[in-house]
Amino acid sequence: DAFEVPGDPSRRLSDLVAYQEIYTGNKRAHFESLRRRSGLPFGSMLFFDDARGGRFGNCEPVARMGVLSAHCPSGLTDGVWAHAVRSYAALAADEAWMGMVVPASGGAPESPDEASASASAAAREESNGGAHAAALVRR
Repeated sequence: DAFEVPGDPSRRLSDLVAYQEIYTGNKRAHFESLRRRSGLPFGSMLFFDDARGGRFGNCEPVARMGVLSAHCPSGLTDGVWAHAVRSYAALAADEAWMGMVVPASGGAPESPDEASASASAAAREESNGGAHAAALVRR
């Protein structure tokens, strides 16, 4: 609850997140379930993950679904939080494909692979449709 919203220090993470859960196991199944239960498209979600497997842990398969995914192998820090929220806001403002990984290093969001970068227009439209959020699911 201590994480501030960049540009609005009076707002906190808990002000933005209406739906959150920790889920062990298959992340694709987890996000399919989140989408069904919440009714929100993948492009309205922001995922934080500390897994260290591969280059970006679980962020890669989740990003391929159209969810902006922030890699935080050392845990969710103020810097990772702020960078992910700013990245989400910039991509949402540009109505860009959200299927990217925000690296913990603070660099620009990256495509998890060439398949994400060349995703079909239909998948992009489905992912980005509806309201956008600055955290996992907007209230």
